[in-house]
Amino acid sequence: MKIFRCLKGVINLIIVLTLFVPFISPTIAVTLAKRLSGRILLQVQAQGQAWYVNPVNLQRYYLGRPTDAFNIMRSLGLGISNADLAAIKAHPGEAVTAPPATTPPTAPSPAPPTSQRTIPAFIYAMRTNWPDAEFNDFQLNAIRDMSMRYVQGTPSFLWSSIESGPSGGIMKWNVTDAEMDMLSAKGLKVVPFINLPKLTGLHWNSSILRTDPRYRAEFGEFAYEVVNRYKNHPAWSGVAAVWGGSSDIWRDDTGAEISWNQPEVVIPLLNAAYDGIKRADPNTIVVGFNMGADVGATDWEQWHRRAFTLSPRFDWFGVQSHSNPVGVVPSDSPYRGVLGLTNVRSFLDQNGYNQKPVFLNEGGFHIFNSQFNEQSQAEQAVETYVVARAQNINLKGWMHFTLFGSAENPAGCGAVNDGDNWGIMSCYIKGSGVLPSPRPAYRALQTLFSTVNFADYNYEATLSGAPNQISPFVYRFAKASNASSKLWVIFSPRIGRSEPVSQDVSINIAPATRATRIDMLGNQTALQADGNGNVNVRSTSSPVYIRTGL
Repeated sequence: MKIFRCLKGVINLIIVLTLFVPFISPTIAVTLAKRLSGRILLQVQAQGQAWYVNPVNLQRYYLGRPTDAFNIMRSLGLGISNADLAAIKAHPGEAVTAPPATTPPTAPSPAPPTSQRTIPAFIYAMRTNWPDAEFNDFQLNAIRDMSMRYVQGTPSFLWSSIESGPSGGIMKWNVTDAEMDMLSAKGLKVVPFINLPKLTGLHWNSSILRTDPRYRAEFGEFAYEVVNRYKNHPAWSGVAAVWGGSSDIWRDDTGAEISWNQPEVVIPLLNAAYDGIKRADPNTIVVGFNMGADVGATDWEQWHRRAFTLSPRFDWFGVQSHSNPVGVVPSDSPYRGVLGLTNVRSFLDQNGYNQKPVFLNEGGFHIFNSQFNEQSQAEQAVETYVVARAQNINLKGWMHFTLFGSAENPAGCGAVNDGDNWGIMSCYIKGSGVLPSPRPAYRALQTLFSTVNFADYNYEATLSGAPNQISPFVYRFAKASNASSKLWVIFSPRIGRSEPVSQDVSINIAPATRATRIDMLGNQTALQADGNGNVNVRSTSSPVYIRTGL
């Protein structure tokens, strides 16, 4: 951030810390500048905002919260004491009056030191619609009400949304600050996607291309500023995804490589962001690459092999995959889907990255086409979470795409390429005031996390099911806090465009004699085992849960 970089060189600098944007006349500002030349005020009210005023041109810049400004000033040895401040008397007209008092927001609990963060064994996360004050509160409540605790998309950490100016360096943090506070107030944490615009050059200077060392330096500095600002915020998860290209679009329609998306361009940018993040906080986990696996094997392997020769730096290997039926591994695209992640794991191991975990940074199921509808979207969403936990591939989580889509008018909802196709809630028409309603997928995930409490269980065994086979998938899990409490998940897979085959399945629940059957949408039925401890379950396309114990 250029403002901060040049603080040492700024002699006449004033930090004005108030509860709101100060409205000070130019004459008064000049007077203050002359009287406080060379000093930075370290006096601030609770819930304040930090601004700096350049006395030369009276330009004001928003720095964010007072703590951020204090940390910088202290590191540079700048500032004056409270005693010095008290000795400076205000002239008439210099006092700033706060607006009428309002009920202050509940302060979030302070975040633990970065070295004491707890990262869950598996991160269940949801991508939100891009931030919009029109529905932010609604969508965060909807995620919390599903008993999910990790989000991406709100706030947006797209580079061009935060840094601007003729030469860069003007940082707009106020929206991001407010959204981070909103997350923490709702008990949510962010897995940010530190992303850059799909442009060949810097968004403030298109002549500085992605291949230019200056571009890499700026992107690395931006990543540093983001993490340094929020690493101690209670909504910071301690895991950050970084843009690393898009292997599904690295060739144009003619088959030629897109220059700005080649590995030789992408990896230096990924490394710059990695270095910036680690400089700000060595304990933040960096998810690198995050590229689509929905391409042919040859392209996917070629891109990554070239990338691996460039010594990429990352902690977790990020992948994206969409609309691949859970039980299927395509022969021509073997890295797609949740079962395709086993091939991703093998590929990493073969290329020397056997210690790197995998993270599904984006994946969802497209509806309103001939393959999936609202019902099958719900089934696939639940089944993906279940199967993901049952793979021995060191998978750390899944960022489900997405909560809901939006459109400018009703005609845009349900269109082939509209984001609404991926939502687990109905489409939002911007400006309509009519909020999205849950689709079956929302209810199904709410059942998985709130009713079944799936996150409380550990994988134990696969009893049935194999890729590209119609036999039912049957998995057994045990409660982490009480291994005698079991959970079975049963469903018939969707192979290609064929409807799943319904079959009877017998589950042995012994030594338990009673169990509870829970269907995909949360309806419960008591079951009694026979003399051998068996209960019979009908396996269909909709997952069912058999639970014993508490």
